[in-house]
Amino acid sequence: MLTGRSYSVLYETLRYQPPVVAIPKQSSEDTTLTIHNLNGETKGLPLPQGTAMAIHVPGMHRNRTSSPLTSGRRAP
Repeated sequence: MLTGRSYSVLYETLRYQPPVVAIPKQSSEDTTLTIHNLNGETKGLPLPQGTAMAIHVPGMHRNRTSSPLTSGRRAP
């Protein structure tokens, strides 16, 4: 049986090395994706209907600006 600490190790391992590396998506309508760069500047990226894209799961979990788990005490 897993204890609280064992679950923590398991979840951290899955966060760092997820079993799924990409989630495919397709835009259902014309839209604009808002992108922020490292300088804090915002830019709009137009996505026409039917555009194929993928969410990169490892990159999402290692991004310090979007992860709620980054408090300076852990290094991904």
